[in-house]
Amino acid sequence: MGSECTCALVLSAKVRLLPWPRKRSLVVLGYPDSPTAAEHVTDILDTGPVGLEFFERGIVANLRAKGFESAGMGELPEGDTFVLVEYGADTQEETDRAGHAIRERLTALPHTPDIKEYDDEQHQADIWEVRRGAIGSTRIPQQHGGQAGWEDAAVDPARLSGYLRDFRELVERYGYHTVLFGHFGQGCIHNRLDLDLTTAEGITRFNDFIDEAADLVLSYGGTPSGEHGDGQLKAAFLPRMYGPELVDAFERFKAIFDPDWAMNPGKVVKPRAPVDDLRLGTHYHPAELDTHFAFPEDGFNFADAANRCFGVGKCRHLDGGTMCPSFMVTREEKNSTRGRSRMLFEMMEQSGERRHPWRDEGVKDALDLCLACKGCKGDCPVRVDMATYKAEFLSHYYEGRLRPRSAYAMGLIQRWSRVAAWRRHWPTAPGRRPWSPGSSSSPSASHRSASCPGSPPARSGASTAGTGRRTPTARR
Repeated sequence: MGSECTCALVLSAKVRLLPWPRKRSLVVLGYPDSPTAAEHVTDILDTGPVGLEFFERGIVANLRAKGFESAGMGELPEGDTFVLVEYGADTQEETDRAGHAIRERLTALPHTPDIKEYDDEQHQADIWEVRRGAIGSTRIPQQHGGQAGWEDAAVDPARLSGYLRDFRELVERYGYHTVLFGHFGQGCIHNRLDLDLTTAEGITRFNDFIDEAADLVLSYGGTPSGEHGDGQLKAAFLPRMYGPELVDAFERFKAIFDPDWAMNPGKVVKPRAPVDDLRLGTHYHPAELDTHFAFPEDGFNFADAANRCFGVGKCRHLDGGTMCPSFMVTREEKNSTRGRSRMLFEMMEQSGERRHPWRDEGVKDALDLCLACKGCKGDCPVRVDMATYKAEFLSHYYEGRLRPRSAYAMGLIQRWSRVAAWRRHWPTAPGRRPWSPGSSSSPSASHRSASCPGSPPARSGASTAGTGRRTPTARR
C-alpha cells in the first residue's frame, strides 16, 4: 500500500477490525487558537478517547459564507479552535464518567478551555457534521482557492503545539490564507491554501514555500505525508527524510517489481518536480466564450464556473441528500457532478486550441443523464450548478442544428398550451360535447368510431376509460 501503485496493484486486502462502542459521549473544547489547543493533546490522549479531532472557527465562517447552516454551529463552546474528544464504551454511564474526568483534568492545567459535553446522539451528530464539512468549506470561489498545497503533514502529538506556531508563521510570511483542521490524536494536520498557480512568479513562490515547509516538519521529527501519500508533490523531500542510501534502495526495489518503469512513473521514486504537471499552470489560457448566462459568482466567466469543483467527491455518495441521482444509479465517475465538472474544465482548457469547443461529444455524453435537478446547487460544498452548465452547453451544442423532439415538446410548452386553449373553441361534430383533456366528458368509443372512418366499432358494454360509464352498443 505504501508504494502508491508504483510496484503493484492491490486487488484485495485483509484488515483488522476494531470493536465499535455501543455508546458514546462527546466533549467539545474551545481554545483561543490551535497551538494553545495542541498543548493539551497528550493529556487528552492519556484519558483513552476513541476519537480526537479539531477544526478552527474559520471553517464555520466559510460554511456560513456559502449559505450552509447547521445546528452544530450554534452549539460550539467559546473560542476560535474546537477540539472534539469522543469516548466510547458499552454503557452510557461509562462514557459519561470519562467525559467528566477530562473536565476535571483540564481545569487543573494552564489555558483551561471552555468545555461542553454531549451524550445524546443528535447533538453529537450535529457537531460531527461541522467537522465533516471542513474540507469542503475551504474553497469559496472568487475568494478562497482552497488548494491542497501542503496537506496532511504530521508530527508527534507531543511536539504539535510548537510545529503549529511555526507553520502559522511560515504561512503568514508567504502571504497565504489557510484554515487548519485534522486529526489531533495522530498529529496529522490538514489545511488548504490560497495559491497562485497560474503565473511563473506565483509558482516559484509556491515551490519555495513547500521547500521551507518540508524543512520545518522534518525539524520536528515529522513527515510531509501523514495520511495521503507522497505522490509527486512531496516525493522530492524523501531524501531529506530517509537519506540518499535508503531512497536508492527504494529505486532498486521498484525495479524488481516494475522493470519497465510502467507503474505510476514519476511518483515516490525518481519523481517529477513538485510544480510539474500542474492542473492550471502558466499554460492555462481558456478562450473567453460568449455565454447566455452571466455567471456573476464566477467572475462572469464560464471557465471559472467549470473550475469551481475541487474534487471533494460528496456527489459520489449512494444515499442521503439529492446529489447526484445519475451517479447513484450508474456509479460511474463521468455521471457524477465532479466528473462532469472535470470534463467541462478540460473542454475549456482546450478551448483556445479548438474551433468549436461547444461541440465536444464527450461532454455531451456526460451531460446526457444529468436530470438538471439542481441537487448539486444545494448539496455541493462549492455550489456547483450543473443544471445551468448543461443548459449553457446544450444551447451552443445545438446552435444551427435540429434538437431532439422532446426538447421542442417541453421547451415550447407555452406555445402548445395556447394551442390546447384554442382547441376548446373548435367546432365539434353534431351530437358531440366539446372535450378538453381531463374533463369527465371525454369522447366515447362510439364517438371516435363515428368521427373516424375505418375505426373498429366499440364492443357492447365497453366502458369509457377513467369514467366508469358504460357506452351504448355501436350501430352497424
